Amino acid sequence: NSAEYLPAWGMTDRALTVNAETILVNAALSTGTGAITLNASASATGNASGTGNTVSGEAISAASIVVAGGASISGGAVTLTAHAAASGTVTATGGSINNVGGSYNSTAAIEVDGTIAAANALKIVADVDTTVAVAMSNASGFLIFGADLDGIAVNSTNSATVNIGAVAVSGATIEIGADTDVDIDVTVNNVTLQGLAFGTQNVAVSATVSNTTTITIAGDAQLTQAGAGTIGTTGKAVTASATDDTDVTLIVNADANMRIPVVTTGAAFFDALTVDTSVVRTTDVKIGALDAEAPTAPTTPTIQAAGAIALSASSTGDISGDAQTDFVGVTTNDATENTQVRTNGATLKGSSVSMSASSATNFTAKGQESVNEIDGKI
Repeated sequence: NSAEYLPAWGMTDRALTVNAETILVNAALSTGTGAITLNASASATGNASGTGNTVSGEAISAASIVVAGGASISGGAVTLTAHAAASGTVTATGGSINNVGGSYNSTAAIEVDGTIAAANALKIVADVDTTVAVAMSNASGFLIFGADLDGIAVNSTNSATVNIGAVAVSGATIEIGADTDVDIDVTVNNVTLQGLAFGTQNVAVSATVSNTTTITIAGDAQLTQAGAGTIGTTGKAVTASATDDTDVTLIVNADANMRIPVVTTGAAFFDALTVDTSVVRTTDVKIGALDAEAPTAPTTPTIQAAGAIALSASSTGDISGDAQTDFVGVTTNDATENTQVRTNGATLKGSSVSMSASSATNFTAKGQESVNEIDGKI
């Protein structure tokens, strides 16, 4: 599951491909004009099904590439990719269930503290993909709870990061990317709520997501387009792009003919059934000493290209909670989205330089009481 290169190692004009979960380059790695592909890939699946009180799954996936300080990579086209995927399907079919869901986490990281020289294209990309589906129903189509069902919960923490230190990196074109893709679906069908205690959470369904998608480049790094060329159809010579696409859908359907207690005094609280999403996302491209109050501009450009330079960060997705009931139901979407492209104490030199950050996420809350609370920076 791991590959480690410690001594000086080389092939003349031959291609090299390495596949592992973790890859460490700790000395000189050279192939002349041959291509070098380092592919760190990991996946985990956590399925669960049952009729018991608790039905829960778990999947944790991590992939990484480290080019250590003092190490070097040189070849024709050089590609570094780290990919991590976690997935799971959870199916609960019992008549009385209290805890359903699970934890699903993906981490992909690339750390470059040694030099890289590509005669052709240089590509450095970390990406994660997490997919979870939770479905609850029993053979008769109802879930009848004798006790509170307060544990339908999916938790997901994901990280796709690329960090380039104060080193020289070059290629005919330079493409750097960090990408996070999360898809969580939770469906609870035909809940029959009997003997509700008002003012309590008899049924609570939630999804909690925390994503970090960042590209960090030291201000005194030296990224140089060595030659002429563009990346695909972008028309750009050097790109650094961080993207996050997260979809979360929670649907709870309560029996329209459910029996409820008679209220003779006081108020009936709607929160006997709650549907909650909590999503925190950081999607950043960061170049230089961002926290320095008076940074010193480097004498050598941090990024230098004969062609165009493009830096971008984007967050997209659909976050939806739906409490489908005629009587009770509170739905809350709580989100913090920080989507930024920032430079400080860095010099960028190209035929053109563009920086863009965008957030385009749809939030939908449906219930007798519905709230969208959205915060963050763009």
